[in-house]
Amino acid sequence: MKQNLMNPALLFALLLLLLTACNKEQLPIPIGKPIPQNPVPGKPTNPIPPENPVPPALLQVRIKAAIQVGTLLYDSIPATLSMEVWDSTGQSTQKQLTLEPGTNTLSLPANTAKAHFKMEQWKVQSEQTLGRSQLDTLQVLVLGSQKAAKQLVSEAQYIFAAGEYRPQGKTEYQYNSNGSLHEVRFYQKKISEAELRHHLTDRFFYTGGKLTEIKRSDIANNRHVGTTLFTYNGAGRIATMDNTSYDNATKATVAYYGDDISIYHQYNNGYNLSYEMQFRNGNKVAETARSSRGGGEGGTFTYDHNINPRAHLNYPNLFLSNLSQNNTLGREKSYTGAIPSAEPYKYEYTYDADGYPTTLLLHYKNGINGENLYHTKTVYTYAGN
Repeated sequence: MKQNLMNPALLFALLLLLLTACNKEQLPIPIGKPIPQNPVPGKPTNPIPPENPVPPALLQVRIKAAIQVGTLLYDSIPATLSMEVWDSTGQSTQKQLTLEPGTNTLSLPANTAKAHFKMEQWKVQSEQTLGRSQLDTLQVLVLGSQKAAKQLVSEAQYIFAAGEYRPQGKTEYQYNSNGSLHEVRFYQKKISEAELRHHLTDRFFYTGGKLTEIKRSDIANNRHVGTTLFTYNGAGRIATMDNTSYDNATKATVAYYGDDISIYHQYNNGYNLSYEMQFRNGNKVAETARSSRGGGEGGTFTYDHNINPRAHLNYPNLFLSNLSQNNTLGREKSYTGAIPSAEPYKYEYTYDADGYPTTLLLHYKNGINGENLYHTKTVYTYAGN
């Protein structure tokens, strides 16, 4: 009998069809659809696109205000910024905002073609217009200007007592024709007298434009009572201070470590004092003092963003306490040994349009229990006011 054999090609096709039907995991991929990569269980591999497309990326611009006041640069200050931005079609929009101290980041439309920036602070202005290529390569736009430092004429101190401010003291500043200090006069109130009395005067002497000597006179007794001599290092900064005051003598040696300063005081009674200051953004933010007698103190300080008039006087003392560019707003102190009976803890200023303080209300507390004690008022007067 003749045996019927199936065509080998047909048999192979049937076997392939059978295997495909049994393996449900290997489904055919529809033509024209992408192959999913690592699909997440329970989530569609091809999610529906959002109805609102993501807007194009914004143009980021970094900007800060800076003003040179006399010889000091104030580059961490608030300011008013007026801005006009043009798009690629020539249409413009305007906006006004406040710059925070330091570097600010602004977001401009992605299609910005040109932008104009105008900064105003302390009655000075600075403006600049930048095209798109300049904006794209800009690191930080510094809108800067400069102005002369105002001359501090006087500081009048009052103490609040019995519901009124009573005169307590006054300091007057006189200048040479080149703007350097000539004299500083001190007035004080005696309990037995109604008026302030001029009792001390500091006179300033210069060599080659550098302050080299301050002489102090007791006006009431018409006699010389003190002298401070200064030397400088190669960078033009104070290296030593030799001070005599009545029967006391102090030798101070100054060292600099970047922004920080260390002063070593040697007294004629055999004792010494190490004093260290840390500076940030032109201000003393921390201090530490250690005496060979075993006492010491430390402190931290905060500041406003306005102009400290004393920083522009070039009036150094043994602790270089007039260096901070801004005005003290607060302080925290700790002590080893003696604790002061009264210490300042709260500062309240009013300012003029040039950024200088016109009044300061300074509140004092008990150094031991923190109880509020009293407050004083200082009134600042400037040349030209």
